Amino acid sequence: ELNGVVKRALDYGFKKGDIVYIQSMRSQSAIDVVNEFKRNGIRIVFGVCNFIDEHMAALCDATIVPSQRLKDCYPSSLYDKIHVVHDGIEFPHIHKTDYNTDQINAVFLTGKRYGFVPGLFIPSDVNLTVIGPYGPDNAQGFRIPRGHDSEFGVNTPNGPKQFKKEVWSLDAYHRISEFDIGVLPIDLNEPMPRPDQAPTNTRSSNKLTQMMSVGLPIIAGPLPAYFDIIKQGVNG
Repeated sequence: ELNGVVKRALDYGFKKGDIVYIQSMRSQSAIDVVNEFKRNGIRIVFGVCNFIDEHMAALCDATIVPSQRLKDCYPSSLYDKIHVVHDGIEFPHIHKTDYNTDQINAVFLTGKRYGFVPGLFIPSDVNLTVIGPYGPDNAQGFRIPRGHDSEFGVNTPNGPKQFKKEVWSLDAYHRISEFDIGVLPIDLNEPMPRPDQAPTNTRSSNKLTQMMSVGLPIIAGPLPAYFDIIKQGVNG
């Protein structure tokens, strides 16, 4: 709900020629706010990561997406208004200094609440932690991929094994630097829950660069954006 946002911005001192950035707001309220800002001569930049929103892209003065492949999902008539800005590294000073080779602890950084991790097969003696948008008790709202309706955990040679679930926080960079290896399984055939959600193969390299920036060796699935960064057998 965005009622009153424009008034507060004008009271704060926003004026004609200024720019407002809107991140992933996609509703009738957002459309109304954009139109009201524009009536006051204020330009709008729209940022979106995992959805294709032609209406907002056409309405706003500029749209920012994190990958060229996501931009390519939009009509060519909107290309001049859509700009690719790759995800940045928020905490470049955080870096691993030691690695454990006796007991390997792996981390999977995701924006989904997985109960079962698809596309991943790990040795039985590797401990996996998934950091994602879990509830505070780590026991609610799990997302079970299609074909795995009755399974929880991650596949190992000895069958599914439970993994630890942690809640994403701004301290995630410090947390992932404590692990020994990062894993990024990808299921390119995973159906999208909404028709306007961008296909898996258009997603950015955000999770990859987050983990690589702290010095984690990476094993990643075949996401096209990863091919631009990973040199097979050299850095992942």
